[in-house]
Amino acid sequence: MEKLNLLIIENDLNDSSNLLNTLKKFGLKNIYIARNIQSAFILAASTKIDLLISDVKIHEETDGIDAVKTLQNLYRLPVIFISSSKDKKILHKVSQINAMIYVLKPYDTDVLETLLNLTIIKFNLLGNLHKSLKVNDYIYEKEEKNLYFKQSKIQLTKKEKLFMALVFNNINSFVSYEVIDRTVWYESLVMDNTRRTFFYRLKNKLNNIGFKIEKNVGIGLFT
Repeated sequence: MEKLNLLIIENDLNDSSNLLNTLKKFGLKNIYIARNIQSAFILAASTKIDLLISDVKIHEETDGIDAVKTLQNLYRLPVIFISSSKDKKILHKVSQINAMIYVLKPYDTDVLETLLNLTIIKFNLLGNLHKSLKVNDYIYEKEEKNLYFKQSKIQLTKKEKLFMALVFNNINSFVSYEVIDRTVWYESLVMDNTRRTFFYRLKNKLNNIGFKIEKNVGIGLFT
């Protein structure tokens, strides 16, 4: 368990500190804390995260759910929500998240430890610490979040890295344009011309990687 990288998304200082101390007692050592959504995206982009623990409300909003949804699209991460909310609208929104466990505050530490261990076993987190994905002559290293062509590292922009993480972690399936927009341009609205220019430049940079594009469906990579 000590090899896992865990990200906590929690803006409350006391709650995040208590949770950090609890997780350390469980044997976790690599624990990162994001107190806002932007920090969560930056940490996930620069560090291989294996598991998320998040509140549903960050600064009194339900954007913790939206942030987790985006991070799952990018990195296929299981999540444990810890929240005091029993609001049906929030629970309905949470129910749409994949690979999710919901724990009410105040939580029992024994129950939390059991759920954490079940999540690790169910998603084989300890067996997937080092994994690469290959399409044609391109190799995507999940831990590094880097793309290589015949062992040469390809220099990608921030948005290109987000897009490649998205398609490689959803390999052999199409990623909808809605999910692409929400993930790659999460901080702003994107115009059609901007999106088309982005894809055009990326396809030229990654010649023969084999993007499949379906109108009104999305974009995908297939082995």
